[in-house]
Amino acid sequence: MPITVNCTCGKVFRVRDEAAGTVVKCQVCGAPVTVVAAAMAAATVAVAAPPRPQPVPVPAMPAAPRADMVECPACAEMIPIGVRRCPSCDEAVAVSLTAAQAEGMIAERLAGIDALESDPAALAADAALRGMAWSVQTIVLGVFLAGSVLLLLAGVVSHAHDADVAVGFGIFLGLCFGIPFCVSLSNDHAAHHIQDALKPEQAYKRWIQALKTRRTNKAFAALAPAARTVGHVETIRFSSPKIRPPKGEFSIEDLKTFKKYWSGIVTLGSLGGQRMQLGKVRCLKQGDDRAVIEARMKFMGCAEGEIAIGYSTEERTVRKLLLKRGGRWYFAEGEFEGTLDRVRL
Repeated sequence: MPITVNCTCGKVFRVRDEAAGTVVKCQVCGAPVTVVAAAMAAATVAVAAPPRPQPVPVPAMPAAPRADMVECPACAEMIPIGVRRCPSCDEAVAVSLTAAQAEGMIAERLAGIDALESDPAALAADAALRGMAWSVQTIVLGVFLAGSVLLLLAGVVSHAHDADVAVGFGIFLGLCFGIPFCVSLSNDHAAHHIQDALKPEQAYKRWIQALKTRRTNKAFAALAPAARTVGHVETIRFSSPKIRPPKGEFSIEDLKTFKKYWSGIVTLGSLGGQRMQLGKVRCLKQGDDRAVIEARMKFMGCAEGEIAIGYSTEERTVRKLLLKRGGRWYFAEGEFEGTLDRVRL
């Protein structure tokens, strides 16, 4: 393999490898040049070469905050304003609105409610959706209660030898059906008067109670007109694996899936399931035609097959926007975020 030779005059030429260790003359200036083997030259250069200076790390300057970026509440990464989910942690992110945007959306919703209030056909459809003041459960319990009362009266007026048995049996059945009848009647009254509650906190409590007692038609009718057409919504996400969110796709305008969504949260199964308890409810602010409600919600659940003492609990605070028109409260459910679990102003 030829060996490269460098002369002091700057000439670079090659000689055979057999000339390693000998002295040759430069082809240009004739000066003697010692031929060094390639391996020895590489070692000499490696020893003589000074160490390269290591670059000094420069501390990174924090990026200036951008007006179109916000911090993710879950992972603290900066994400664009308006995204539904954080690209880093995939957590649901509330949509940030300016005061002007929120005011414009509220005005739009109020205009929709005004149109509903001025349309007799729409009001009739709402009344048909809510249904009768008494539920089927109340009517059935009332029939059995009436039979128990008749049995009691028959035993009282009868002079037969077994009249005392009839009276005792009538009292027993009256208690068995009377107490559930009164509870069901109270739930019917509260659910049928969600919208005409005197205070927004009372309207919200009645709304939740209607969902928990399967009177979801009346809870659905209390949604603002625009809230019934928000399309697909996201289920509530829980950090505890024992509290299972309802499965499937849900949309507020579909009463069937609206019922299915809430039944997965507020129902307590026999051996496994989950339920929701409503805690403190307070009104954050209230105007002539709107109110913002804050409520503490406790969710409890357990895995399939576990008994109730194995429940896992999770608490969270939710906010709801209520709009008032014609003396009735309308829930702006999902108006700003497209989700059922919270509304941000």
